[in-house]
Amino acid sequence: MSHNAKLIHYKERSMLEEAEECGLLALKIFKELKDSSSLGDVYNNLGVLMTATDEPQRALDFHLNQHDINLKKNNVWGMGYSHSKLAACYAKQNNFEKAQFHMEKALQITQEIGTPYELAGSLLKAGRLFFKMRKFDNALKFTHRARSITLQHSQRNVYVDILSTLSNIHQEKGQLDSAILYSRIFTRQGRSPQLYYWRTA
Repeated sequence: MSHNAKLIHYKERSMLEEAEECGLLALKIFKELKDSSSLGDVYNNLGVLMTATDEPQRALDFHLNQHDINLKKNNVWGMGYSHSKLAACYAKQNNFEKAQFHMEKALQITQEIGTPYELAGSLLKAGRLFFKMRKFDNALKFTHRARSITLQHSQRNVYVDILSTLSNIHQEKGQLDSAILYSRIFTRQGRSPQLYYWRTA
């Protein structure tokens, strides 16, 4: 547990080599203990770390291991989380068929058992995926659904990311008036516009 905590600590401080070393040590110990719950947690943290170090295949491998544990334990909430991570991994590799499959699974689970905050986040991720796939109408549909939920529940942190995404989608569609409108609303929330969020995230 200490090594896993240090993994997170080092990653937050951009000490990525140290983070990986601690994560692999934690993984080794939990494998020896056959502690599947803790293994799943470390697999996730290593997957997130590999995304930060721009190693998409290693990130995918760690998240696949995490997902396999969730399936074996029938951890429905965990499956929703790992489906979401797998969708992001496959999207980064431009494997949109698998990315969409896992995103739909994650969204289904979140709609059944998630909080409004989690549902808004899943809808936004779906919108961003369709944006990257250049399916702009679908991107708008899911992102507006996320916006509706955030307005109902005053979820400001998600709301500003939604506004940025809406501005990006309308810009790509050539609808500059709408793009500028959402960009202005975004700026009024106290942040500067970040165009092409998915591409630079």
